[in-house]
Amino acid sequence: GRIAIRAARGDCKAMIGKRDLGYGPWAPVAAAPRGYRLQLACPDGPNPSQMTTVTQGRTAEVRIK
Repeated sequence: GRIAIRAARGDCKAMIGKRDLGYGPWAPVAAAPRGYRLQLACPDGPNPSQMTTVTQGRTAEVRIK
């Protein structure tokens, strides 16, 4: 499967677990089927996060506000 990430803020890095994806926009990331925690690492504070589950052969769309 894959994870497609969209975020309202452009000044934050995206993280999947401990994997740093850098600054967006992000291309869909290949991922094994299971649950993942996605987090934005923002320079000024609140780091919003969201959980998603990847299903084999599908793309999980994640929108972080």
